[in-house]
Amino acid sequence: MTPFASDAEQFHLLLEAVTDYAILFTDAERRIVTWNTGAEHILGWAENDILGQDARVIFTSEDRDNGAFENEFTTAAAVGRADDERWHIRKDGSLFWASGILTALKDESDGLRGYCKILRDLTERKRWEDELQAANDRHRYVADTLQKSLLMMPPPDVFPGIIVKPLYQSASDDALVGGDFFDIFAVEENQIALVVGDATGKGIEASTYTAEVKFALRAFLRENPQPATALKRLNVFLTEKERLDPFHRAGSYVALSLSLVN
Repeated sequence: MTPFASDAEQFHLLLEAVTDYAILFTDAERRIVTWNTGAEHILGWAENDILGQDARVIFTSEDRDNGAFENEFTTAAAVGRADDERWHIRKDGSLFWASGILTALKDESDGLRGYCKILRDLTERKRWEDELQAANDRHRYVADTLQKSLLMMPPPDVFPGIIVKPLYQSASDDALVGGDFFDIFAVEENQIALVVGDATGKGIEASTYTAEVKFALRAFLRENPQPATALKRLNVFLTEKERLDPFHRAGSYVALSLSLVN
């Protein structure tokens, strides 16, 4: 077995063996002095092309202009390290999302000798997270729109002589989209129904479930304007739904108040 010639050789071999991470060293003036194979692979510059250049070359123009580059190095010099999760730029001008750390290198007398920056290309993870967030935002928008439709008031002059003042307050911001609803509608020529209800759960599943409850009750009351009969039919409808719909959440329930006003 051939021994290592020196600690420097061991260190160089270690740097070149790490290809999934870009590792670069700069001097105290932030000029690049070491550039490993991982940095060449991720950032595109060959070592001979990048050595001596200012480290700001791998930062986007926005981060150079808004002070992010300066702040990262200043923070590392002050406290020893600075976390890095932002867009960086390759030699060909393309962007990639990097996560890493910048460490200040100091001598025994606490004098700044330079910096070491280690980063990894996490563009695919960033893209996946952004797509997931966009999907969640769309889901939230649909659920919120549906919830608002369940809390929609009729025009004030629809029922002459009747003034309705709704009050709705969710338990929290997250509870805004859920199973709460109220409804006001004509049952017969001179009779209106006032309904306040809540289905278990929150989100689009609870909202769609509540929509079924709301409009099923409307249909039952208009077929037979007797509250007890309508609620009995609604209860059968919901229990049958539990049994027949394999995608529906088992064990859910609805709390509901129904009043008929002549």
